[in-house]
Amino acid sequence: ITLPSAAEYARDQCGATGGAGARGEQETLLVGRVFDANGAPVPNAAWTVRDASGRTLVERGRADGDGIFAWCRLARGAAVEVEVQS
Repeated sequence: ITLPSAAEYARDQCGATGGAGARGEQETLLVGRVFDANGAPVPNAAWTVRDASGRTLVERGRADGDGIFAWCRLARGAAVEVEVQS
């Protein structure tokens, strides 16, 4: 069995959601997985990304069926906060 790397998986997710993917050295990929208190993945969890000043960059993105989410447009070196609602 051959599995994709984390970067390949994230790029595939970006393409599936219409994102162009990270470009060059100015952007990077943000990948996360949402778990409940018992360690089980939370499918379709809503997530929001805010920058250090509190400005919303992504609002109510959705995790996939395994609780995994990817955002393709994070500026390299940026400090962000990810908020999740299940």
